[in-house]
Amino acid sequence: MSDATKHAILSPSGADRWMVCPGSVKLSKGKPDNANVYSTEGTDMHEVAALCLEEDKQAADLVGCEMQSGSLLNEEQSEAIQNYVDAVRTYRDAVKGALKIEEKVPLTQITGEPEAEGTVDALIISQETEIVVIDAKFGRGVQVNVENNRQTKIYAIGALDKHELWDYVKTVRLVICQPRLKGTSERVVTVEELAAFKTEVGQAAQRVATEPDLLVPSDKGCKFCRAKAVCPALRDVSLPSIEGFEVEDSMDAVVANETKAPVVPERSEDDELEANMAKIPQIETWIKAIRAEVERRLLAGVPLKHWKLVQGKNGARQWTDEDDAVKKLKEFRLKKDQMYEMSLISPTSAEKLLKKIAPNQWKALQEVIIQKPGPKSVAPMSDDRPAILVGKPLGGFAVEPEEWSDLI
Repeated sequence: MSDATKHAILSPSGADRWMVCPGSVKLSKGKPDNANVYSTEGTDMHEVAALCLEEDKQAADLVGCEMQSGSLLNEEQSEAIQNYVDAVRTYRDAVKGALKIEEKVPLTQITGEPEAEGTVDALIISQETEIVVIDAKFGRGVQVNVENNRQTKIYAIGALDKHELWDYVKTVRLVICQPRLKGTSERVVTVEELAAFKTEVGQAAQRVATEPDLLVPSDKGCKFCRAKAVCPALRDVSLPSIEGFEVEDSMDAVVANETKAPVVPERSEDDELEANMAKIPQIETWIKAIRAEVERRLLAGVPLKHWKLVQGKNGARQWTDEDDAVKKLKEFRLKKDQMYEMSLISPTSAEKLLKKIAPNQWKALQEVIIQKPGPKSVAPMSDDRPAILVGKPLGGFAVEPEEWSDLI
């Protein structure tokens, strides 16, 4: 969950940023946060999940209830929440431990930041020599890897400090629950590993104070950084030779000052291609951030010299009132099959109708359902998905170029 902290500038959720890029703290100061409909929904769902765990409720029983933001809990959200709640209860029962929900843990002794706290979504202190730290992620887009996850490790350190468990606990189970993506993943670490990481976090926090202008772009760090649209280091990674560029009033040309090309070691075409491919995530992050910041300023009434707001393409036409439209169409003597368009429900809609009330019928329906595999895409070697072998597959058939049209 987002950290409910006092002056939590060096928050666990932002550790991938400030531990790598100390200058991001100073550069982000005063910048508006990245709150949006997705983060608001996440906060809402965390609140409902906490309520279910604290009061032993089922999420399905709360469908239609108003959440913190004023939105009403829908069925899809309740299913994701219930998956998380079930996972927490399973861990609690397995380790026979005391469950603490939305547990505040101190951070000052880790980062040196006065009165700083973090909030652990679920903490289980077992009767044996293990604690479980569970972090819920209700987003649909970003798969979070529990391996080397700084956020959960900082939470674990805070929990060990708060409850004075360093001499009692031997291992800590770090759990990330993403019910809308791959579900639950975990990693077990020793207290010795966490003790070493605590030192690492403290050193990173010191760099924020001693190197406040050091900017180090990274895929994870830049993704949610509030200052990425104006970050010179990210700009330089994306456009290494931007110095001297001017934007003309007509916006028809960009003129660069002549500079002597630096001497660089020769690299093969493959090396150059792979190096440029590695830059793409940061470049895309930078581009999206710039567009969003320019739009935010214009929508806030801040004038810009070369950019303005314009009206986009009109949306699709709609009936002002469907009942009035039906009445008029009937006056025109149109038949029902002319007035209405009918289509078969999707497998997803069929699942919602049948899975709970008629599971056997839903099982039988699998015979007429297929699911095409996703398109091929390029990923780094660190990605946990298996590589696709291409060239001459089994059978000797060559791969057609058309099959790769969706690659990015």
